[in-house]
Amino acid sequence: MKKINLILCLGLTSLSMASCSLFKQTTSNPIASDANVYVINNSVSDVVEKVETSCIGIYSSDSSSASSGSGIVFKSEGQKYYALTNYHVVSNAINNNRLIGKVEAYINGKTYIDASVEAINPNKDLACISFEAAEKYNVGVTKISEADIVPNPGETVIAIGCPLGLNNFNTVSVGVTSRSLYNLTFETTLNTNSSVEVIQHDAAINSGNSGGALFNIKGDLIGINFEKTTLSSSGVVVEGMGYAISLNEVKAFIKTKGLE
Repeated sequence: MKKINLILCLGLTSLSMASCSLFKQTTSNPIASDANVYVINNSVSDVVEKVETSCIGIYSSDSSSASSGSGIVFKSEGQKYYALTNYHVVSNAINNNRLIGKVEAYINGKTYIDASVEAINPNKDLACISFEAAEKYNVGVTKISEADIVPNPGETVIAIGCPLGLNNFNTVSVGVTSRSLYNLTFETTLNTNSSVEVIQHDAAINSGNSGGALFNIKGDLIGINFEKTTLSSSGVVVEGMGYAISLNEVKAFIKTKGLE
């Protein structure tokens, strides 16, 4: 049965249109009698405390339209910060690879800062923005793991973003991996079909979560939320089928664009 995949953030267009406890190695716990077995003591609140300052909102506009979405800061150079998001979150401010509108980072739930678009890949629905923020704003960084992280079905995942607008800044939802690392075909903002490797999960995501981070229970970034299935081709309402662009795709984007 064919699915209808609806892009999240475009539903917000208008005007014209997780701290982590350390792994603890133990020999007293019977499930960890092997020295190579580790016990994870994290809670969801531990993850949120660890990563929340690196989670941002994004506002994008041109002369006739505006939209908002989410992002995750993954790198800093002094007071300059780099954040990942979806291309479709900022696409209304871009034409022919040029910034024709305005993009702003929304940090700490109250401050807008002018941002630049550093790199885009419409065919993978990824973009990188940058902005400068003084130390007083306490912008955090979630570094991209160099290790391969493959979330298994049933593992806890945590989504952080701005569903239904920036007034819902850093809303947290929790679910599990439903299906891991497969290619999903989607329609790009350029009205072409493309495919991207995704993680399917059932954490609640809605319009505005686009570009926001998906974490595992260790606080590792494992994906960038970008899409959900809401209706089948026959009109059946679908629940709990959200998709995050995989860490493999994110790393390839960062490397290709020279953003390491």
